[in-house]
Amino acid sequence: IQKIESKNLSAAGLSQGLTPSSLFSSSRLVIIEGLLSLPPSNNKKKLIDILKNNTGQLILYETKNIHPATIKSLPTTQVFNFKENPLIYKFLETFDLKILDQIIASRQPLEMLFFLLARHVRQLIQVKTPGALRLAPWQLGKLQKQSSRFTADQLINLHKNLYQIDKRQKTSQTKDLKMEIELCILKTTAHETHT
Repeated sequence: IQKIESKNLSAAGLSQGLTPSSLFSSSRLVIIEGLLSLPPSNNKKKLIDILKNNTGQLILYETKNIHPATIKSLPTTQVFNFKENPLIYKFLETFDLKILDQIIASRQPLEMLFFLLARHVRQLIQVKTPGALRLAPWQLGKLQKQSSRFTADQLINLHKNLYQIDKRQKTSQTKDLKMEIELCILKTTAHETHT
């Protein structure tokens, strides 16, 4: 699994991301976040043209609804609309493992939760640097409040642990993703700073 954020993605970067890393490698799954919801531009048009010729496994992850005409422009695309469980966001805001159990009980894909958790932790790290993250004021406020519960080192270690889980997952060395997430969160929250 390879994750690509579309925010600063170039045509060359996308082509490279979609190309198998070696002649003998098996096909891999590529997840691109936010491509179809980018503002109209020549770059976006080039990126979509590249996708039209892609034959590999590809997921376009969008947090916004996409216009049907945009979806129709990708002829081989199957569209699945997943309503994310609001518990996912509650878990991301609190790191409460009881909520993680509820999410799993509601049959939400754990891989998507892992992806969102990694992105959220990156945002918690970025919010510690003023001006590094551009979001709505209410989003920044929530992130700053949660981020203040941890030191920068704690968040960076959490991100490193998530990265290691991701590497193990990509090489089929992770047997229980739920347990890996739980241990990662427990290591971080056990040393939470209380202000």
